[in-house]
This record gives sequence, structure tokens and C-alpha cells, in this order.
Amino acid sequence: MKQFEFLEHTADTYIVGYGETLEQAFENTAIGLGFLIVTSDNVEPQIEKEIKVKAEDKKALLFDFLSEFLIFQDAESLIFHKVKVEKIEEKNGKWYLFAKAWGEKFNPEKHEEGTHVKAITYHYMEIKREKDKYVVKVLVDI
Repeated sequence: MKQFEFLEHTADTYIVGYGETLEQAFENTAIGLGFLIVTSDNVEPQIEKEIKVKAEDKKALLFDFLSEFLIFQDAESLIFHKVKVEKIEEKNGKWYLFAKAWGEKFNPEKHEEGTHVKAITYHYMEIKREKDKYVVKVLVDI
């Protein structure tokens, strides 16, 4: 099973993440975001970040989770190609995500810059179960 793919859209880009579990589909979507931002496959896992997200529903959880990567990029120039979503759970009507990401500071001499992602959007967002896999689809504003 492929991890992720990009689908063209008029002025934006879709990231579609796949996984045997919801956690794996979320992490593959985040990895896809990382490869959209930096296309070279040489991002080293030098820095580890812990990500904890709480949201009202699964879509808000995905939105907030992926937005964390844009915050790391904008605030600390960090880029990630390795992500592990350890747990997604629903408790008392709230959704929780616990993850770790590994990456390094962006270096234009080392990394091939891809597409500048301005924002994650809710537009056309999908999180669904298909037969034996989960499919997560998110449109990013570029």
C-alpha cells in the first residue's frame, strides 16, 4: 500500500494519506505534507518533537495536527519526513492525538525546497474507512 499521493487542484494541492489504521493514515498524510514542503529525501531525524492535539472531531484533529507542522516550519525552520502517530482516541466527546516527529532545520544548501504551504484547509477534507484501509484527504493552500 502506498503511503501518500498528491492530487492536483486548481490553485491548491490535495494530500491523500493511506493506512491500515487511522493513526497510520494521519501519519502518512503528515509525511506527505513534509515531502510537499521539501522534496528531497535527505531530511535527517536530528530533532524530535512531541505533538499532542485535542479537538472536537476527527476533522478538527487532522487540521490541528497538520497545522502543527506549519507552525514548526514558520517558527523554528523545522522540516519533518518521519512521523509516528502513537494514538488517536475519543474520550467524552473529544478527540485526542499523540504523536512524535523527527526532522531537522531547513538548509537550502542541503534540502530541495518544494511548495510553500500557506495553510491547511477544511475544504473537501475527508477521513474515511474503505474496505481494509483508511483514506485521509486534505486540501492545502499553496
